[in-house]
Amino acid sequence: MASLTLVACGVDDSVTVDTTSEAVGSSREPVANPDAAATVEGQEVVFSVLDNDTAEDIGAVSVSILTQAAHGALFIGLDNMITYVPDASFTGTDSFLYQITDPSGAVSMAMVSISVDCGAISCTYPIQLSWSAGSTTDVSGYYVYHGEISGEYDEKVWVDGDTVAEFTVSGLGAHYFAVTAVSLSGIESSYSPEAVVVL
Repeated sequence: MASLTLVACGVDDSVTVDTTSEAVGSSREPVANPDAAATVEGQEVVFSVLDNDTAEDIGAVSVSILTQAAHGALFIGLDNMITYVPDASFTGTDSFLYQITDPSGAVSMAMVSISVDCGAISCTYPIQLSWSAGSTTDVSGYYVYHGEISGEYDEKVWVDGDTVAEFTVSGLGAHYFAVTAVSLSGIESSYSPEAVVVL
């Protein structure tokens, strides 16, 4: 805002007039911002990517998909709402790139991240563990310990003489394992170095 001071000829008093200026042709171009959505295994999710986007007239922009999701199908409704249908048995994180276009042809693009969780369905994952027995022959078997907190094990499985074990664990995140050896006389060793598997 500019200020002009006018002085009348022959008069001591002055008058101050405030003026404002406006830019010509300063229409707001569209800006797409990253989005996130979530669903559970086997269930579609419907969401809007325009809620956090900006444009001169957000209701007049169109939405298009630039890169498809890797683990699901995408559909755009007449109201620009997007439907994501995850692939069968998929859990994890998927993503895609979308674009908005305003009536003048100006465009902007952003990524959408979609989290697909197990939900009410129990996610299970097979894990194979193996370890070295060393040179000793005084071993009757091994205990394999499992937990979801480092150093805290709430599951213990006996492995009879073998050095390979198959596990099925449930839930995403970190799973911690340690092994102890049990001698022929029943004495259990201390924990092996901990192994971690992140799902």
